[in-house]
Amino acid sequence: MGLSAKCPLGGLFFRGLSSTPWISPLQFTPGAKASLNSQFSDRRRPENDLQTTPKLPKTIKYLSHSDVVHLITEELDLQKSLDIFNNAAKQQGFYHNFTTYNVLINKLGRAKKFHAVESVLKQMSILGCRCHESLFTNLMKLYCRAGMPEKSKEIFYRMRLFNCKPSLRDLSTLLNLFVEAGRLDLAEEVFADLRNLRLVPNACIFNIFIKFHCKARNFEKGFEILEKMDRVQCAPNVISYSTLMDGLCRVGKLKEAVGVFEEMLTKGIVPDALAYNVLINGFCDAGNVNGAMKIFDVMKENRCKPNNVNFSSIMNGLCKEGRAHEASELLGEMLATGCRPDAVTYTTLINCFCKEGRTEEARRMIVEMKAAGCVPDIITYNILIGGLCRECKFEEVFGVLDEMSRSGCVPNRASYRILLNFLCKEGEFKKALAILDQMLKRGYIPHFETSNALLVGLTKAGKMPDATKTLYGLADRGFAPAEGTWNCLITSVCKERKLSKAIERFQRILEGED
Repeated sequence: MGLSAKCPLGGLFFRGLSSTPWISPLQFTPGAKASLNSQFSDRRRPENDLQTTPKLPKTIKYLSHSDVVHLITEELDLQKSLDIFNNAAKQQGFYHNFTTYNVLINKLGRAKKFHAVESVLKQMSILGCRCHESLFTNLMKLYCRAGMPEKSKEIFYRMRLFNCKPSLRDLSTLLNLFVEAGRLDLAEEVFADLRNLRLVPNACIFNIFIKFHCKARNFEKGFEILEKMDRVQCAPNVISYSTLMDGLCRVGKLKEAVGVFEEMLTKGIVPDALAYNVLINGFCDAGNVNGAMKIFDVMKENRCKPNNVNFSSIMNGLCKEGRAHEASELLGEMLATGCRPDAVTYTTLINCFCKEGRTEEARRMIVEMKAAGCVPDIITYNILIGGLCRECKFEEVFGVLDEMSRSGCVPNRASYRILLNFLCKEGEFKKALAILDQMLKRGYIPHFETSNALLVGLTKAGKMPDATKTLYGLADRGFAPAEGTWNCLITSVCKERKLSKAIERFQRILEGED
């Protein structure tokens, strides 16, 4: 709709708020009115609260459709969004179009204001606004995610009322939503009505039903869908077979999955990297990595180039079996083929090295990781910290903490807790106190068991002043020692003949007064 006329808003735009019965679920309040009026008519006042309301340029005299879309998108308050929408329509020559209706409906839908959504749809229907299918697919998703799949179905059928013919893509969206909601009944109702909808199902539509039956572990029904596709001359594709294979692999039916794979080959369907990976994952999950590697070899023999997912799946399977050396060799092959491993792939291998006590190789892997342009994240570093701690290489751990800070990956609560746990376990109390001090300064609290172990360890080591100071520091942050820890502390104090003062102080800690 053209907006060639440039008309100042004047009193027309700011003449209060008109009643809009078609958006009745959200009521206009005096506060909202005053806020909106001040937003548009008195922008120069510094005292106006505009934190949640997008500002308009001072020179603006007319709101275009793009202005309305932007303002509603940026506005956090639903009522104010409606105010913007309604007041824009008061401008001379302005008529809402699909873009402005669409942004408002989506905002209302995300807020689950479905009564208001229905009112706006009714208004659109009355005015004969031309719509795009995206409006309805978004609404179907919003209704279904709100637990109203029946309304999603209703929206699908109402598309024709807006001169918007449902497409196979819309049907696919609806059926997938029904699968996610576990509503096969609704999916079958719509499927049975395809002739009236003048839609001819393609492989994608049938694949959705295969996915549903596999999810329900009803594989017989899945095979029936494949047979039905042949009967109606809709040839199954690689996704049809991969979906069925994946369902079988997930329940450990590898023999049946391989049978489906072979049937696919006999029908002349060339498996892609995803189809091979279904079997690779299936064998790895069943603990048969050698079988997975055979599938991997067949894949390469059939000139299907492995991708990152294929390599990562095999490497993950090898690492689960503690075969870090083979996984490392596979990483070299992966790099040679031009595939770039991600942080998860590197971290999986680093974790395997650490579990095998090969922390030097784990550290070299981090260097390689950085050289390849892949940045280690907090999970990668924490795995390395755990590996070094198991080998009591605490000085190296301190170096890793410094390296993390320099690289912008700040140690988190888990980083400190891992180190503190091992320091206490090994009796390295001086280092443990230094780490505890850093933790408390950052607002991190140790595990309950670790705190007790540290206090008991300090006490038994004859470091009662350190134990007392540590207790006070932890108590200030809400920590109360276990009964055994109290007994150990009090016994030690008694031996030093400081019983009365200790009991008095400990009592204040227990009562939360200290």
